[in-house]
Amino acid sequence: MIGEAAATWLVAVREVREAARHKALWLTAAAILAASTLLMLLPELIGDQDGTRRVGLVGDVAAGLEPTLRSAVAAQGLELETEPVADRAAAVADVEGDRLDAAIVVPSSSAAGTVPGLITDEPGAAFTATLRQAIAVEHTRSVLRSAGVDDATILDALTPPEVSIEVVDEDRSGRVAAASAVSIAVYLLLFIVTLQVANGVAIEKANRASEVLLPVVAPRVLLFGKVLGVGATALLPVVAGLSPVLVRTVAGGDLPSGTLAAALAGAAWFVLGSGLYL
Repeated sequence: MIGEAAATWLVAVREVREAARHKALWLTAAAILAASTLLMLLPELIGDQDGTRRVGLVGDVAAGLEPTLRSAVAAQGLELETEPVADRAAAVADVEGDRLDAAIVVPSSSAAGTVPGLITDEPGAAFTATLRQAIAVEHTRSVLRSAGVDDATILDALTPPEVSIEVVDEDRSGRVAAASAVSIAVYLLLFIVTLQVANGVAIEKANRASEVLLPVVAPRVLLFGKVLGVGATALLPVVAGLSPVLVRTVAGGDLPSGTLAAALAGAAWFVLGSGLYL
């Protein structure tokens, strides 16, 4: 008779061999590796987006509006391109077709001082709010000029004061996002692992393999060997998910704050969770 430790090792090795024969394990690891790699490359893909915004101008737009627009858009780190558009219908078609990001319309029959209209397909976007603010500023400047206020006073009234900003816990959002993603991944992996154990036990009972094993090894040996074997195979998806994070870290790439710490902590909790649930 072999010792319990050796028997437990044999059962664990058997579980690993059985799991390695199933395509689901390798497909899961490949899917996690692809998802993790995509997440590591996503910042570069987003960062390479064009920083230029295109705005169409319809009608007799005030001469001071375009410089005000450019100044407001530049404050967001973006560039502005403007172009004249024949009429409102053409502007709507260009915005719907994504040729323009937005359009500003001044009806030709409107009285002086009327606020221009804005055409956009993203009413809640920050860029739309910037355009609305620029239009409001230029409208206020026009009204003040009509009232006889000199340009120096207008500029002083419309120039916002420099406000000191103290940033507290700047990396919190990055840590929360990383922890949320890792938590979901750990939950899914634990679910897959526990389901794998349940299926394995059901199959062994159905084909009477357990009846052959139990007279040879003690139930606790079979239990702990199965837990160790399945837990070892479950580490493959974990390693697949951590690999792109570690490669990017070693290569000196910028990661969202807390990503590496959350990934390592998630791996540790996965090991503990596997031991508990299995």
